[in-house]
Amino acid sequence: MYQVRIADSYTGERIVIHDFRAEELVLIEPTLEMELDYSGSFMFGMHNFHPHFSKMQVLKTIVEVAFNDEVVWQGRILSTHDDFINFRKFKCEGILAALNDTIQPQREMHDISVRDFINTIIQYHNSNSHWKFNIGRVDSDKKLYRFTNHENTMECFRNKLLNRKVGHLMVDYSVSGPPTIKFVNRGNERPDQFIMFGENLLDCAKEIDGSEFFTQIIPLGSNLENPTIKVLGERVSVKSVNGGSEIVRGPNPLGLSPITKVVIWENVTVPSTLLKRAQDYLNNAVPNIRVEIKAIDAGLIYDFIQPLRVGDIVKATSKVHDLEQEFMVTKLEIPLDEPQQTNITLGMSLANSLSHILANGGKE
Repeated sequence: MYQVRIADSYTGERIVIHDFRAEELVLIEPTLEMELDYSGSFMFGMHNFHPHFSKMQVLKTIVEVAFNDEVVWQGRILSTHDDFINFRKFKCEGILAALNDTIQPQREMHDISVRDFINTIIQYHNSNSHWKFNIGRVDSDKKLYRFTNHENTMECFRNKLLNRKVGHLMVDYSVSGPPTIKFVNRGNERPDQFIMFGENLLDCAKEIDGSEFFTQIIPLGSNLENPTIKVLGERVSVKSVNGGSEIVRGPNPLGLSPITKVVIWENVTVPSTLLKRAQDYLNNAVPNIRVEIKAIDAGLIYDFIQPLRVGDIVKATSKVHDLEQEFMVTKLEIPLDEPQQTNITLGMSLANSLSHILANGGKE
C-alpha cells in the first residue's frame, strides 16, 4: 500500500497526506515518476478542504512516497497551480534536484578517485545548503582528471561522471537522516522478480537507436601552442603513439561501414593518455537499446516479493517478442491510485547490449 507524507525540511516533522484507508487523506491522481540518473517527479492534486492543504510550501516542504512504510522517493514541492475553485495541482521534484542549488568553485583535481571526486563536490554542497546528502557505495575505481568551473553540483555529476559512462547515480532514502547517494556500475540483482508473457506482461515495445553510434573516433586533446596551420589551430593527437594515424578504431561486431566521430578532451596533453581515453570511450560504444514494458509489478501480486525499484536488474521473458534478457529498470511511472497500471522502462547495460547484439548476429 502506497502512502504519501510531508515533512518540514527544517523540523523533520512528518504528516500523512495520502492513505486510501483514511477517506479524508486522499490525493487526486497521484503519479510518481522515477528515472535512473535523474531526480524524478511526483504530481498530484489536492482539494482546499484537505486537512493539510495549508501546510504545503513551495521549495520547503519535503514530500515522500512510501510503500509498506519503506520510503521509495523523496522530493520537494517545485510549483503549484490553483484553478477557479481553489483545486490545487502540485508538481514535486526529486531530492537530487537540490544539487542544482549550489555552485561549485573553480578547482583542478589530478588523479582523483571517483569516490574522492564525489566527496569533494558533495561536501561543498552540504556546507552551502540545508538539503544534505551522505555518500554510500561507489563502485568505480577509475582515476579522474577533472575541473570544476562554477557549474551547479548536479551539472558536475552529469557532465563529469554520468555523461562519460563512469556509473549510475542512485539514492537510498531515510526517515531519520539525509538521503544517501550511491554511484554504481550495476543495480541490485532481483532473482525474485520477473516479467513474463502470459503472467504479468501487458504490453511491450522495443527501440534500437543508432543515431549516436560510431565505430571509430578522432580523439583530440588540448590546444598546441605552435600549430602547423595557425589560422585553424591544432590539438594534441594520437598520431605519435598510434602508427601515424589520428583515427582510433573500436570493435565493429555488426560489420558496419566506418562511422567516425570527433571527441575532444580539453585537458589531455599527453598522446598516450589520449589514446587510452579513446580506447575506453570506444569500448562503451554500442547502439542504445530500450524496451518499454507495461507490466504488473510482481511485488504487487505476491506479498513475499518486494516491488521493483529503479536500478534493479530483472529478467524479462516473452517468446512472442523474441525477448529473454536481463535488463536494468531505468524508469518507473506509477499511478499510486492504480499501481497495477505501472509503466516499466527497461534498458540494457552496455556490456549486455553488446553481447546481445553479438549473440543475434547483429540482428534484433
